[in-house]
Amino acid sequence: MSPLSLAIVIAVLAAVPAHAAEPLATCPADLAAVDASFAETQARLDKVTQADKVELCAAIKHHIEVMANGIAVFDRCMENGHDKGENIAQLEASIDDFLYINENQGCAPVTVPPSAAPQ
Repeated sequence: MSPLSLAIVIAVLAAVPAHAAEPLATCPADLAAVDASFAETQARLDKVTQADKVELCAAIKHHIEVMANGIAVFDRCMENGHDKGENIAQLEASIDDFLYINENQGCAPVTVPPSAAPQ
């Protein structure tokens, strides 16, 4: 995910209202956790640019998993509408990009949950 995309996702997370509905009671904490995981995985990717293949592949896989989790949380916690669709579409596109990178680096295939797989 590019720094600009990450900044957009973070801005959207900050604007998502807390929901009072019971199924969404954990959403504020879940969205905060997603925000933290995006920052963590971006920092990890920044550190492995010169790493060995094992470390690089692990960071790519982790990044894909974090984005897939983000899709699940956004799908559950964001109100239906343009912002939700746009954020999910950006994450799907980024997953597709990182699956391509993963393959080109010769890393083991990563299985993406069907709900987060790029269309």
